[in-house]
Amino acid sequence: MEKKTGLDRFTLKSIALAAMLVDHIAAVFLPGYGWIYYICRFIGRMTAPIMCFFLTEGFIHTSSRKKYILRMAVFALIAQPAYTLAFYGELLSPHFSMISTLCISLVMLCCLEKIKPLWLKILAVGLLVLTTYPCDWGIYAPVMVLGFYLMRERGILRLSVLGVISVGMVVMYGLAMGVPGAFMHCGMIASLALLSLYNGERGPGGRAAKWFFYIFYPAHLYVIYIVGRIVFC
Repeated sequence: MEKKTGLDRFTLKSIALAAMLVDHIAAVFLPGYGWIYYICRFIGRMTAPIMCFFLTEGFIHTSSRKKYILRMAVFALIAQPAYTLAFYGELLSPHFSMISTLCISLVMLCCLEKIKPLWLKILAVGLLVLTTYPCDWGIYAPVMVLGFYLMRERGILRLSVLGVISVGMVVMYGLAMGVPGAFMHCGMIASLALLSLYNGERGPGGRAAKWFFYIFYPAHLYVIYIVGRIVFC
């Protein structure tokens, strides 16, 4: 069988992890380094849209949504101390990681499918979106997930959801932070370009790759925290 052109899921997820690592290193070690900092954060803004896209794909195609949510919840618990220690320097914090955001987003999609009365469906989805406010990429991430899911049969038009949210965030952060803020969030538009190249294939790695993507998030945050303690002690 001829291999499809474009980027497979493994490649896109690997790009997202590399971009996330660059972003988190910059967030902890490079504030005050001017455009070096903002370029790194630009790269990092490619991560969340790719994660949200493949979370939706996983929800649609998984053989067990209960196991999927449970797995995400377990890794959210594992990642939480690493997240608060790395970014806030304390074990207990009212801030929650991106894994928590994604876990809530999965519950939101389940509510969207399972709840029948329209008013109750809208209420449940709205409340779950609001609960992500203290989480990393809160509100924006579940809205992206919701859009990707609702537009799942629309082909390339599915990415229009990301386009609208990206432009909105570029404008919003441009008004709040000026040119650096707008530039930084243009990384979301770069993720739009990458996702447009997705060829629908899984790519190499199998189950080992799946577990690597889960483990990498808390592991790299614990390493950043330890290195930060050494550098800033």
